Amino acid sequence: RQQVIAELSERGLDLVPVVDKGELVGCLMEKEIAHLLEDDVTDEAACMFEPMGAGIHGVEAAEVNGKTVLVSGCGPIGLTAISASKTFGAVKVIACDLIDEKLEVAKKMGADAVLIDRPFVNMVYGGGAEGVQVYVDKLRAELTDTMIVNPFTGHCPADFSLQTVDAAIDITGAEPALNSALKCLRAAGRLVCVGLPTKPITFHDMTDDLVYREVQLTGVSGRKIWETWEDFAKVMKGPYF
Repeated sequence: RQQVIAELSERGLDLVPVVDKGELVGCLMEKEIAHLLEDDVTDEAACMFEPMGAGIHGVEAAEVNGKTVLVSGCGPIGLTAISASKTFGAVKVIACDLIDEKLEVAKKMGADAVLIDRPFVNMVYGGGAEGVQVYVDKLRAELTDTMIVNPFTGHCPADFSLQTVDAAIDITGAEPALNSALKCLRAAGRLVCVGLPTKPITFHDMTDDLVYREVQLTGVSGRKIWETWEDFAKVMKGPYF
């Protein structure tokens, strides 16, 4: 083992593969670069620490305690961000996605309200305010009353208005979601970008939405060693995961 560690130092490597009869059977590493999990964490759960760390890091950057938080994108990483936001003290979490089924899961994982982000609603349901109302009525018949509809489609309930969100965490990397999140943020709010755009992004009204209102815009990369893993362990033990 001492020889392997010396080789690590000389070659600048984090770990060395262990091969038995041509088959990879494990890796050796220094204990300083390993994070010890508690005994009750299964191997399957342990595999989630690395990918879900992206959502946890976004929540850490958003500083969610005592805040109203908008999470855009309800895939596995977004759902983790929702649970983490509630675990670490967010007073209200609003989940936003295009797909009804994902929003149902979001509510089970701690979302206080869900936001249907469908700018094409008007075209699908006949156009104008009447078409939007048909769609809203349809959703209300299928989902619980925690559902609210994106105000940019033409309908906005009385308890949800623009510029009331303290922090927004974007998992999508999509231009419409980023612009919607900016409009939802209060002055001096914070937008944390976790998702990776696949093409250049344009902020449509950057002067009013971001600059004049002193909104903080930041991104996250990788994980905080070892804080992110420690935080995810707390989320997994909490009531929202």
